[in-house]
Amino acid sequence: MMVYSKISEKLTIAEYENGLRLGTDAVLLAGFAGKGAKRVGVELGCGSGVISLMLLSENRAAKLTGVEIQPKYASLASENAEKNGLSERFGCINADVREISKHLESGRADIVLCNPPYYRVGSGKHSDSTEADIARRELFGTIDDFCAAASYLLKYGGKFYTVFPPERLCTLICSLGKYKLEPKKIEIITHKGVPTLSLVQSEKNAAEGVKLSFKETSPVHSYDL
Repeated sequence: MMVYSKISEKLTIAEYENGLRLGTDAVLLAGFAGKGAKRVGVELGCGSGVISLMLLSENRAAKLTGVEIQPKYASLASENAEKNGLSERFGCINADVREISKHLESGRADIVLCNPPYYRVGSGKHSDSTEADIARRELFGTIDDFCAAASYLLKYGGKFYTVFPPERLCTLICSLGKYKLEPKKIEIITHKGVPTLSLVQSEKNAAEGVKLSFKETSPVHSYDL
């Protein structure tokens, strides 16, 4: 059964009632992803396509391509684009980020967006849902693999926007550095002073220098399962 989330006056997203659902982290990442009506890019692990479609519906990008390893969600993302009149600006491919070079050209993206799996295999809260495990755990790619894919896709000076747990921020930063993605802006999301998420904007081949900020918000839920 499908449920529908009205994101804005311009955007309504269909989701599987018992599947992966829109989370606070996706909304925060979309808001963090900057502006630029002419930007072209890729969303890695796009799920239902909500992050890309939010940017497109707000004219903060010209054209985006989603990459999603779960076939039913790759199809759902394309359907959501069509139902919102955005199919000419968004398309989704069913692919593994570790094999991105088989599907997309290198060095063409202005931006790459990613809400990656947060946990190593065997860690984090257990779920009986295979769909949730794929989305939450690094079963089909570690954060290192997602950073490698982002670096491959981005042009010189292109920006990578991602969200990750604060307790694994060091792992993310190490992977970014490995693939010449220099962190330029880090926003730590807190609830009652406790860090709950980290939003990171990095830039390909940029000089070092990062701005750090903190933002208090309501509790963060990755998925509603």
